[in-house]
Amino acid sequence: MEYQKTDNGAYGPSSWNVSVTTQSAPFKKEPAAGSGKIVRGVLNFGANSSNAIPFLWQQDAWKLYLDLNRNRDLTDDPAGVLLSDKRSGVHYQMFTNVHLMFDTPSGQRTVLADINFYDFFSQASCMFTVRTFWQGKLTLQGRDWQADIIPSGADHLESVEGSRLLLRPWENRKQ
Repeated sequence: MEYQKTDNGAYGPSSWNVSVTTQSAPFKKEPAAGSGKIVRGVLNFGANSSNAIPFLWQQDAWKLYLDLNRNRDLTDDPAGVLLSDKRSGVHYQMFTNVHLMFDTPSGQRTVLADINFYDFFSQASCMFTVRTFWQGKLTLQGRDWQADIIPSGADHLESVEGSRLLLRPWENRKQ
């Protein structure tokens, strides 16, 4: 099977809520505070605590800082500084084309995703849309089929167990 990414703006084959643990205390190092509301915390991806990602969300600046190297320093990850489309509003913001690394039993796995942050009723939440999957081509009785393995939740980033299987005619794979 080959690692695949969907194009920006294309479908995300799987989405799920990510557990958000908020905190009021600043991180060891973080960017200068902007005006407006700031949400600090950790995105918890599954049972493996090494996959948790500290974040700082400056809502009025439409910025999200991710601690990609997970050292609790939000100033040393240039690829972790993300801007949202300002039209999405202050209480809901989408950050696209986010490349994240996760530890798995077979090594590190890169995932391309869109991260949607919500802050309604003073409760931050996050929706994670995966835009990567594993694809293979099968031939059964003379017909070619697309076979994809798609993670169906944070716990399935580490293993294919519990992931979704997509099977469809090969000629429909771009739909």
